[in-house]
Amino acid sequence: TMIVRALEVDTYDLPEEATFKDVPTDHWAFKYVEAAHRDGIVNGISANEFGVNLESTREQMAAMFTRALGTEDSAVKEEMPHFKGLVDKELVSEWAIEEVEMALATGLMQGVGDNRFAPQGAAKREQVAVITHRFLQQNEKSIAYPQLFNTLKKYARLPYNGEIHTNLTLSFEDLLEEEELVIETEEHSFVNGTSLHSKGQMKMLGLDEEDMVQDYEMLIIGNKLYILDHEENMWILFENEEVILKDGDIEGYIIGRELYKNYHNLTIDHIGEVEVNNEVTSKYIIEFTHNEILSLIPNESLEMLEIFMGDLYSDELKYTFELYINENQEILQLNYIFEGLIEEEGEMSEIKIYLQLNFHNIGGVIEIQEPDASQVIVFDWDDFDFDFDFGDFDWDDFDWDDIDWDDFDFDDIE
Repeated sequence: TMIVRALEVDTYDLPEEATFKDVPTDHWAFKYVEAAHRDGIVNGISANEFGVNLESTREQMAAMFTRALGTEDSAVKEEMPHFKGLVDKELVSEWAIEEVEMALATGLMQGVGDNRFAPQGAAKREQVAVITHRFLQQNEKSIAYPQLFNTLKKYARLPYNGEIHTNLTLSFEDLLEEEELVIETEEHSFVNGTSLHSKGQMKMLGLDEEDMVQDYEMLIIGNKLYILDHEENMWILFENEEVILKDGDIEGYIIGRELYKNYHNLTIDHIGEVEVNNEVTSKYIIEFTHNEILSLIPNESLEMLEIFMGDLYSDELKYTFELYINENQEILQLNYIFEGLIEEEGEMSEIKIYLQLNFHNIGGVIEIQEPDASQVIVFDWDDFDFDFDFGDFDWDDFDWDDIDWDDFDFDDIE
């Protein structure tokens, strides 16, 4: 529990059923035990028993702290100078030898005097307090750009309150045909923890002679999603779990937990001080590889993106995040930049995605209310019928490439 709290390990992503029978889901330490076990910090005394009422030994404490710190030094482990110098080294369990060596080598732990470690001795509360303090100091030293790390940690933990102005430009250009499609959206959102109210406008330019402009507005309140039908001036209410954000939660709307959890593996540059909205900020750039960006996208979102925008996640694209952080560890601006060339079947396209989010009224009191019941239509998925009759149509012989999209008109579909 102390390690999980000290590191602020994620205690949200937990199994629904307890891993250990002696730490059930209603136990006060359930979330700490499960989080530590998930991250490889601690194991039970068997596959399904944690040993919740057993005293922790000093060698167990060494193992937990060094695993949590992520300390690795193969040369030190091979030589084992600290371990070999212990007069009671034969009392150290075989599984704990490397952990005891690393705990001594990093200065996390010291012996009890006379070159003794007392590996089977009880881990006393005052010893744990001292080691936790050293552990925090060691952990801070191992983190590059603590301001960025602590900001990501805060945003991954706490619900966001405030306003967000969003601008998105997405362009596809066929370099051979010299044709370009540009999609632009401008959005203003109010976020209050688990509630969201967004108003925006989408423009589609270059698709044909007439540009398309569409206004939109939506509300997310708890497990309810409302979308405004501008023509009827009525709200459509969706309550199906498949269309609601997981856990009825806006977490990740600004920046997901995965960025914080994978921090040590990121390629980061600190550019320096930049003024944003009349305030001095520190600018950080994070570059991603193809596999890294995929690991940061939730599986349910990734499946949909691969269907509609699969080419955007190819190895040829460059992925960049730009973050502008003030001295209060608040993100004032966040930019996502994806760009690159796609070459497929003799065709070459240039793809550019630029998404900018500006944050205002951070931490302010935001009130989001449900629409008046008289203006709400409840959408019932059970009444929605996808049962189209295709007769003898054979999908096995169907090829999307055979469709002439220039002559295709959705208005012709009944």
